[in-house]
Amino acid sequence: LSYAFAQPTAEAVKHRAEEGSAHLNFVLDRYDIRRGFKNNDAELEKIRQTVDLVRNDRDVTLTGIRLHGYASPDGSYKHNETLARNRTNALAAYLKNYYPSIDKGLFSIMSTAEDWDSVRTRVAESSLAARDALLDIIDSRRTPDEKDRAIASRYGDVYRSFFLDDVYPDVRRTDYVVTYNVRNFNLEEARQIIKMRPQKLSQNEMYLVANSYEKGSKEFCEVFDIAVRMYPSDPLANLNAALASLQRGDTESAEKFLGRAGDSAEADNARGILALKKEDYATAKDYFRKAADAGLSEAKANLEEMDRQGE
Repeated sequence: LSYAFAQPTAEAVKHRAEEGSAHLNFVLDRYDIRRGFKNNDAELEKIRQTVDLVRNDRDVTLTGIRLHGYASPDGSYKHNETLARNRTNALAAYLKNYYPSIDKGLFSIMSTAEDWDSVRTRVAESSLAARDALLDIIDSRRTPDEKDRAIASRYGDVYRSFFLDDVYPDVRRTDYVVTYNVRNFNLEEARQIIKMRPQKLSQNEMYLVANSYEKGSKEFCEVFDIAVRMYPSDPLANLNAALASLQRGDTESAEKFLGRAGDSAEADNARGILALKKEDYATAKDYFRKAADAGLSEAKANLEEMDRQGE
């Protein structure tokens, strides 16, 4: 069989990002970050580890640190707007002071007073008896303050045990994104990096690594498995992972990957191979013909092989 792996286009610039969420604790109605207060030390360390992962890597260039702070819906919207803004600014000030060598122009700061989207998700995923009624309130055209009051007045027990104790503390957070660019690597460098930090490689670099091994070998197929983990929604990554799965006889994984492989001639050829391995010869021929008509030589070869075999 002829397998038509697809080579991804090389990235002009490899943009990457590391991200996370910090749940800092503040004294009531205060904005200053207090070391040693509740879990603050651990949360600050989590952010610093993310920044340091990028900052201490000689292969990358830091391009930005984005902070987006959220308050919870309890209390007035105007007050929460102030809390979210000032607490996010406090975290930015902490990081700027901790990393004086980082260009302050790389920081960008946003805030959202009340994260009703996250609240809605938590309610929708819950098994609360009043779930639908609560969603009606959240989805209504009431103001944020009216929504919070309506939930508290109509569903007091749920408000205290679910919203105040569980949901609202979780949505009080600062999401952070550390963006950076990665330099390009030669083949020998890429063969080492794929074992340690594959996210630094482009798909094209991974493809070149795969093709430095014998086609169909364990190492060859493993590279495409890594690529699809790094780029799970990319059609080319899924196509190549499907073909690697087919080469080792894993039709179940191949079918899953082909569901996200797009509609290229190469993908149709792969679907033809899958059908052939499942002994669905008519479907296999249909896919091979379609791919061959689009000009794919591998599909034409597969059709000719089927004719020789009398299938």
